[in-house]
Amino acid sequence: MTGRKGERGLLLTETLVLSLLTVLAAVAFGVYAVVYKGTASSRETICADYLAREELAYLEAGDFSGSCGWLGPAGENQQNGVNYSVTAEITADAFGTRRAEVRVSWRRKDGRLGERILIRLLEGA
Repeated sequence: MTGRKGERGLLLTETLVLSLLTVLAAVAFGVYAVVYKGTASSRETICADYLAREELAYLEAGDFSGSCGWLGPAGENQQNGVNYSVTAEITADAFGTRRAEVRVSWRRKDGRLGERILIRLLEGA
C-alpha cells in the first residue's frame, strides 16, 4: 500500500522521540517536586535547631532551675510563616551538674508535627 502524494503524518521515530521527551519532562518535574519538599522541611528543621541552640545559650548564661525560658509563647516565635513553640526545663542532679532540655515543636507546612529536642549538661548546681 502506497501513500498519496502530499500526504503528511508523523513517522514512528518522530512519535518515539516526542514520547521520550514527554516522559523526561515528567520525571524532571517529579524530581523538582521532591527536592522542593525536602528543602522546605530542612528549612523548618534548621530554624528549630537555631531556636533550640539560642535557648540553650541563654540557659547556660544564667542560673535557672525548673521550667524556664526566654523565647516566649509559640505565637511570638514565627519564622518563615511557621509558629514554633519553645520550652525549656532544667533539672539538677546529685553530682553538681544540671541537665538542660530544650524542646522546639511546630506544625510543618504539610500538616505533620515537627519536634527538635536538645539536651545539654551544664556545670554547677
